[in-house]
Amino acid sequence: MSFKNRIIYYCIESGTAQKRKRKAIKLKTTEELSEPD
Repeated sequence: MSFKNRIIYYCIESGTAQKRKRKAIKLKTTEELSEPD
């Protein structure tokens, strides 16, 4: 794996991780809101 490809790979990986985290936060907040008191 070349250095340039490695940088691109890390950018993609960090991007998907952020999306996954955002999705998880969104799911968590909707679950908390839908929970009855």
